[in-house]
Amino acid sequence: MSFRLIIFFLIALTFYSCKSNGRMSLANGKKSKVILERYTDEAIYVKNFIFFNDSSYQFKKFNSDKTKGQDSIFNLFRNALNNLNLKMEYIEPKRNVVDVAFMLKAGQGTIKGKNIKRNELHELISSSDSIFLFPIIHVFTSRYYSINGGYTFSYRNWGGVDFMKLIIYIVKKDNIIYNREIYLSRLHINNPTDEFKWQSQMKPEYWDLIVQKAMEDYIKRIKKVE
Repeated sequence: MSFRLIIFFLIALTFYSCKSNGRMSLANGKKSKVILERYTDEAIYVKNFIFFNDSSYQFKKFNSDKTKGQDSIFNLFRNALNNLNLKMEYIEPKRNVVDVAFMLKAGQGTIKGKNIKRNELHELISSSDSIFLFPIIHVFTSRYYSINGGYTFSYRNWGGVDFMKLIIYIVKKDNIIYNREIYLSRLHINNPTDEFKWQSQMKPEYWDLIVQKAMEDYIKRIKKVE
């Protein structure tokens, strides 16, 4: 693993409380969250969302299809939400309202909720007496190498990691009543000497995990409507 990647993970650990399971790391974003004491058991509507698929090569942004996998990943997210037994309603057509500004905020890693201004969110989320859930979904792949071979520096040792970041905003009457973010990463299975021979270790069921973690404080605080 390269020195720059080690530094990246040390910085990440400074900002997140992580639970590791082998090659998988799961983190709760603690610095940008909103949790009220109580929520009502009302219908939650989903309309607009942000999704972008990003990648880097040796820590530099790599131009790729920003919406690659959007439909399949949003369906995984939607199924995970439905598994929570909340009163979810989806308004068609759903729109991915990602723009360049949000992608730039991602920098060299995953986007951070603390970098998103409230006025930017208000422009994207419906203003209503109803409750709207607005998700930001960022999937990110990084490929990197370190130079090895002793004093000859004769070959590259390849590695990589996949990230998935979910930021949940729940809004009512222009007020953010709930905000959580969850981050999950897994190292690739690599052929160290071949850049193109690697396998992603991300699994579809991880979306159940991060959605459940993102929504758990909301679910715990629901007061049933009498």
